[in-house]
Amino acid sequence: MEFINHLTNTYQRNLIEKYLKRYKTLIKDNIIDIGSKYRRYDSLFNGKITAVDIVPNPKFNVIKGDLANLEFPSNNFDSVLCLEVFTYLDVDDIKKGFSEIYRVLKKKGIAFISMSYIYHENDENYRLTHDYISKILTHLPNSKFKILRVGNRFTSIYDIIRERIKKRKNMIKNLGPLFVCFLLYITIKIFGLEKKEDGWPEGYFIILSKN
Repeated sequence: MEFINHLTNTYQRNLIEKYLKRYKTLIKDNIIDIGSKYRRYDSLFNGKITAVDIVPNPKFNVIKGDLANLEFPSNNFDSVLCLEVFTYLDVDDIKKGFSEIYRVLKKKGIAFISMSYIYHENDENYRLTHDYISKILTHLPNSKFKILRVGNRFTSIYDIIRERIKKRKNMIKNLGPLFVCFLLYITIKIFGLEKKEDGWPEGYFIILSKN
């Protein structure tokens, strides 16, 4: 049941994965997945995938790689994945991260980038707004981009309640929040509320192309 997936992962993560599946044919050939600790999306794409992370993981053949300083030649990859990584950079490296993705991307290449905005506190350094992301991307030469909003106030409320359930170990105390989550989930689905755009996005999904 899809509702179980929304308890296992956040509503935000499920919406990101919907975008990945919807546009997956754009990602192909020589691919770099930046911040891929467990290579969780390899099966979605056709191509040779190089997985890098700030903490290498030999078990999954993930090599060391820093988004702010990628040790690859320019124009080296047909596609780039960079999911939920930017908010962990140092503030001074924000623009550098976008520039590095653009640099290693081949002409006519496509990059998928996602990042959180409204989300529970983590060990992140900051959150970027839609307007600020747009300003940075506008300065990349010969590029086009689309910034898609991920979620809204309804999915945010769902994930807030879900996080409370996740932290509680007592199943009896979780029955009420679980019931509220289920009702909210059904309401979101019936009325198509997950597609509604308002001023409360949980994050952003960016499609960047290099012309």
